[in-house]
Amino acid sequence: MAIYYQQIYAIDFALGMIRDELKSQKIIENTVIIYTSDNGFICGSHGYGSKVLPMEESSRVPLIIFDPRAKTSGKKVRCDRLTGNIDFAPTILELAGLESTENMDGKSLLPLLENSKEGGHETLTLMNTYPPAPTTCMSIVSGPFKYTYWWFENDEMKPTEELFNLKNDPLELTNLVQMPEHKKHLEILREKYDAQLQHWKKEAVKGNGYQKYITLFDRHLEAAEKEKALPPRKRKKN
Repeated sequence: MAIYYQQIYAIDFALGMIRDELKSQKIIENTVIIYTSDNGFICGSHGYGSKVLPMEESSRVPLIIFDPRAKTSGKKVRCDRLTGNIDFAPTILELAGLESTENMDGKSLLPLLENSKEGGHETLTLMNTYPPAPTTCMSIVSGPFKYTYWWFENDEMKPTEELFNLKNDPLELTNLVQMPEHKKHLEILREKYDAQLQHWKKEAVKGNGYQKYITLFDRHLEAAEKEKALPPRKRKKN
Protein backbone atom coordinates (compact mmCIF):
# COMPACT_ATOMS: atom_id res chain seq x y z
CA MET A 1 0.00 0.00 0.00
CA ALA A 2 2.91 2.33 0.69
CA ILE A 3 4.19 1.79 -2.87
CA TYR A 4 0.65 2.28 -4.21
CA TYR A 5 0.33 5.68 -2.55
CA GLN A 6 3.84 6.64 -3.65
CA GLN A 7 2.81 5.94 -7.25
CA ILE A 8 -0.29 8.13 -6.90
CA TYR A 9 1.85 10.96 -5.53
CA ALA A 10 4.32 10.49 -8.39
CA ILE A 11 1.53 10.74 -10.98
CA ASP A 12 0.18 13.89 -9.32
CA PHE A 13 3.66 15.41 -9.33
CA ALA A 14 4.25 14.42 -12.97
CA LEU A 15 0.97 16.04 -14.02
CA GLY A 16 2.17 19.27 -12.42
CA MET A 17 5.40 19.02 -14.42
CA ILE A 18 3.40 18.58 -17.64
CA ARG A 19 1.25 21.62 -16.88
CA ASP A 20 4.34 23.68 -16.11
CA GLU A 21 5.84 22.69 -19.47
CA LEU A 22 2.61 23.59 -21.30
CA LYS A 23 2.75 27.00 -19.66
CA SER A 24 6.40 27.50 -20.59
CA GLN A 25 5.60 26.68 -24.23
CA LYS A 26 2.56 29.01 -24.05
CA ILE A 27 0.13 26.35 -25.26
CA ILE A 28 -1.71 25.77 -21.97
CA GLU A 29 -4.76 27.69 -23.22
CA ASN A 30 -5.05 25.50 -26.29
CA THR A 31 -4.46 22.12 -24.67
CA VAL A 32 -7.17 19.77 -23.36
CA ILE A 33 -6.09 17.55 -20.47
CA ILE A 34 -7.89 14.26 -19.81
CA TYR A 35 -6.88 12.71 -16.48
CA THR A 36 -8.05 9.14 -15.90
CA SER A 37 -6.90 5.56 -15.31
CA ASP A 38 -7.46 2.17 -16.92
CA ASN A 39 -8.49 0.64 -13.59
CA GLY A 40 -8.73 1.16 -9.87
CA PHE A 41 -7.45 -1.20 -7.20
CA ILE A 42 -9.42 -3.13 -4.61
CA CYS A 43 -6.85 -2.49 -1.85
CA GLY A 44 -8.11 -5.23 0.46
CA SER A 45 -11.85 -4.59 0.13
CA HIS A 46 -13.91 -7.81 -0.03
CA GLY A 47 -10.73 -9.61 1.00
CA TYR A 48 -9.06 -9.06 -2.38
CA GLY A 49 -6.06 -7.14 -3.65
CA SER A 50 -6.80 -7.41 -7.36
CA LYS A 51 -7.78 -4.91 -10.05
CA VAL A 52 -9.63 -7.14 -12.55
CA LEU A 53 -12.79 -7.93 -10.57
CA PRO A 54 -15.89 -5.79 -11.26
CA MET A 55 -16.14 -4.34 -7.75
CA GLU A 56 -16.53 -0.57 -7.59
CA GLU A 57 -13.07 -0.12 -6.09
CA SER A 58 -11.47 -1.41 -9.30
CA SER A 59 -14.05 -0.53 -11.98
CA ARG A 60 -14.60 3.13 -10.97
CA VAL A 61 -11.72 5.42 -11.85
CA PRO A 62 -10.99 9.17 -11.73
CA LEU A 63 -12.02 11.20 -14.76
CA ILE A 64 -11.14 14.88 -15.00
CA ILE A 65 -11.41 16.78 -18.28
CA PHE A 66 -9.94 20.27 -18.42
CA ASP A 67 -10.70 22.29 -21.54
CA PRO A 68 -9.64 25.91 -20.99
CA ARG A 69 -12.03 26.98 -23.77
CA ALA A 70 -15.17 25.51 -22.14
CA LYS A 71 -17.69 27.79 -20.40
CA THR A 72 -17.40 25.65 -17.26
CA SER A 73 -13.60 25.82 -17.17
CA GLY A 74 -12.31 26.47 -13.66
CA LYS A 75 -15.75 26.10 -12.04
CA LYS A 76 -15.02 22.59 -10.68
CA VAL A 77 -18.27 21.16 -12.04
CA ARG A 78 -18.97 17.55 -11.02
CA CYS A 79 -20.89 15.09 -13.18
CA ASP A 80 -22.57 11.87 -12.04
CA ARG A 81 -23.54 10.56 -15.48
CA LEU A 82 -22.52 7.03 -16.48
CA THR A 83 -19.44 7.06 -18.73
CA GLY A 84 -16.72 4.60 -19.70
CA ASN A 85 -13.38 4.25 -21.44
CA ILE A 86 -15.21 3.56 -24.72
CA ASP A 87 -16.06 7.29 -24.70
CA PHE A 88 -12.47 8.54 -24.98
CA ALA A 89 -12.02 7.87 -28.71
CA PRO A 90 -15.19 9.75 -29.77
CA THR A 91 -14.22 12.60 -27.41
CA ILE A 92 -10.72 12.97 -28.86
CA LEU A 93 -12.07 12.71 -32.41
CA GLU A 94 -14.51 15.56 -31.74
CA LEU A 95 -11.73 17.65 -30.22
CA ALA A 96 -9.78 17.09 -33.45
CA GLY A 97 -12.79 18.15 -35.54
CA LEU A 98 -13.50 14.63 -36.78
CA GLU A 99 -16.65 12.51 -36.64
CA SER A 100 -16.95 9.16 -34.88
CA THR A 101 -17.45 6.05 -36.97
CA GLU A 102 -20.78 4.21 -36.86
CA ASN A 103 -19.33 1.11 -35.23
CA MET A 104 -18.23 2.96 -32.07
CA ASP A 105 -20.21 2.21 -28.91
CA GLY A 106 -18.84 5.25 -27.10
CA LYS A 107 -20.15 8.82 -27.00
CA SER A 108 -18.24 12.07 -26.92
CA LEU A 109 -17.92 13.49 -23.41
CA LEU A 110 -17.66 17.10 -24.56
CA PRO A 111 -21.41 17.84 -24.18
CA LEU A 112 -21.05 16.99 -20.46
CA LEU A 113 -18.62 19.89 -20.11
CA GLU A 114 -21.47 22.21 -21.10
CA ASN A 115 -24.30 20.41 -19.27
CA SER A 116 -23.23 17.96 -16.60
CA LYS A 117 -26.79 16.74 -15.96
CA GLU A 118 -27.61 15.34 -19.40
CA GLY A 119 -25.80 12.74 -21.50
CA GLY A 120 -23.73 9.67 -20.77
CA HIS A 121 -25.05 6.13 -21.02
CA GLU A 122 -28.15 4.44 -19.71
CA THR A 123 -26.27 1.14 -19.56
CA LEU A 124 -22.59 0.12 -19.60
CA THR A 125 -20.99 -3.30 -19.76
CA LEU A 126 -18.01 -4.44 -17.70
CA MET A 127 -16.12 -7.51 -18.91
CA ASN A 128 -13.18 -9.33 -17.41
CA THR A 129 -11.53 -11.95 -19.59
CA TYR A 130 -8.24 -11.96 -17.70
CA PRO A 131 -7.48 -15.40 -16.21
CA PRO A 132 -7.80 -17.44 -14.09
CA ALA A 133 -11.19 -18.65 -15.29
CA PRO A 134 -13.10 -18.20 -11.97
CA THR A 135 -12.44 -14.44 -12.07
CA THR A 136 -13.78 -13.94 -15.60
CA CYS A 137 -17.27 -12.48 -15.72
CA MET A 138 -19.56 -9.89 -17.25
CA SER A 139 -21.48 -7.12 -15.50
CA ILE A 140 -24.15 -4.61 -16.43
CA VAL A 141 -24.35 -1.19 -14.79
CA SER A 142 -27.65 0.61 -15.26
CA GLY A 143 -28.89 3.46 -13.06
CA PRO A 144 -28.07 2.66 -9.45
CA PHE A 145 -27.86 -1.10 -10.08
CA LYS A 146 -25.06 -3.43 -11.05
CA TYR A 147 -25.71 -7.01 -12.15
CA THR A 148 -22.92 -9.60 -12.47
CA TYR A 149 -23.07 -13.16 -13.75
CA TRP A 150 -20.27 -15.48 -12.62
CA TRP A 151 -20.29 -18.39 -15.05
CA PHE A 152 -17.54 -20.65 -13.66
CA GLU A 153 -18.50 -24.03 -12.23
CA ASN A 154 -16.56 -26.78 -10.47
CA ASP A 155 -16.75 -28.72 -7.18
CA GLU A 156 -16.15 -25.54 -5.16
CA MET A 157 -17.98 -22.90 -7.20
CA LYS A 158 -21.37 -22.73 -8.90
CA PRO A 159 -22.70 -20.15 -11.40
CA THR A 160 -23.80 -17.13 -9.37
CA GLU A 161 -25.69 -13.90 -9.89
CA GLU A 162 -25.14 -10.65 -8.02
CA LEU A 163 -27.31 -7.54 -7.89
CA PHE A 164 -26.23 -4.46 -5.97
CA ASN A 165 -27.81 -1.05 -5.48
CA LEU A 166 -24.74 1.15 -5.77
CA LYS A 167 -26.54 4.22 -4.48
CA ASN A 168 -27.70 2.64 -1.22
CA ASP A 169 -24.89 0.10 -0.96
CA PRO A 170 -21.72 1.56 -2.57
CA LEU A 171 -19.50 -1.04 -0.88
CA GLU A 172 -21.54 -3.87 -2.47
CA LEU A 173 -22.15 -5.75 0.76
CA THR A 174 -25.78 -6.86 0.23
CA ASN A 175 -26.63 -9.11 -2.72
CA LEU A 176 -30.25 -8.39 -3.71
CA VAL A 177 -30.76 -11.39 -6.02
CA GLN A 178 -32.76 -13.45 -3.53
CA MET A 179 -34.88 -10.57 -2.21
CA PRO A 180 -38.47 -10.66 -3.58
CA GLU A 181 -38.83 -6.87 -3.51
CA HIS A 182 -36.01 -6.58 -6.06
CA LYS A 183 -37.29 -9.26 -8.46
CA LYS A 184 -38.41 -6.61 -10.98
CA HIS A 185 -35.01 -4.91 -10.97
CA LEU A 186 -33.31 -8.29 -11.34
CA GLU A 187 -35.37 -9.19 -14.41
CA ILE A 188 -34.67 -5.82 -16.03
CA LEU A 189 -30.92 -6.17 -15.51
CA ARG A 190 -31.00 -9.76 -16.79
CA GLU A 191 -32.66 -8.56 -20.00
CA LYS A 192 -30.06 -5.82 -20.40
CA TYR A 193 -27.31 -8.37 -19.78
CA ASP A 194 -28.67 -10.71 -22.47
CA ALA A 195 -29.01 -7.83 -24.94
CA GLN A 196 -25.41 -6.72 -24.40
CA LEU A 197 -24.15 -10.27 -24.85
CA GLN A 198 -26.00 -10.53 -28.16
CA HIS A 199 -24.50 -7.20 -29.23
CA TRP A 200 -21.04 -8.54 -28.41
CA LYS A 201 -21.80 -11.73 -30.35
CA LYS A 202 -22.82 -9.68 -33.39
CA GLU A 203 -19.95 -7.20 -33.33
CA ALA A 204 -17.00 -9.25 -32.01
CA VAL A 205 -14.02 -9.59 -34.32
CA LYS A 206 -13.07 -13.21 -34.89
CA GLY A 207 -9.61 -14.60 -34.34
CA ASN A 208 -8.60 -12.77 -31.16
CA GLY A 209 -9.50 -15.48 -28.64
CA TYR A 210 -12.44 -13.66 -27.04
CA GLN A 211 -15.24 -15.52 -28.82
CA LYS A 212 -15.28 -18.29 -26.22
CA TYR A 213 -16.41 -15.82 -23.55
CA ILE A 214 -19.59 -15.12 -25.50
CA THR A 215 -20.46 -18.74 -24.80
CA LEU A 216 -19.12 -18.84 -21.26
CA PHE A 217 -20.95 -15.66 -20.21
CA ASP A 218 -24.29 -16.90 -21.59
CA ARG A 219 -26.41 -17.44 -18.48
CA HIS A 220 -28.88 -19.66 -20.37
CA LEU A 221 -26.39 -22.39 -21.31
CA GLU A 222 -25.69 -25.47 -19.24
CA ALA A 223 -22.20 -26.39 -18.06
CA ALA A 224 -21.90 -29.12 -20.71
CA GLU A 225 -22.37 -26.56 -23.50
CA LYS A 226 -19.83 -24.20 -21.98
CA GLU A 227 -17.32 -27.01 -21.62
CA LYS A 228 -17.12 -27.18 -25.42
CA ALA A 229 -15.77 -23.61 -25.51
CA LEU A 230 -12.93 -24.42 -23.13
CA PRO A 231 -9.55 -25.90 -24.14
CA PRO A 232 -9.10 -29.62 -23.40
CA ARG A 233 -8.07 -30.24 -19.82
CA LYS A 234 -4.62 -31.68 -19.24
CA ARG A 235 -4.55 -35.13 -17.68
CA LYS A 236 -2.40 -35.58 -14.60
CA LYS A 237 0.37 -38.16 -14.82
CA ASN A 238 0.51 -40.82 -12.15
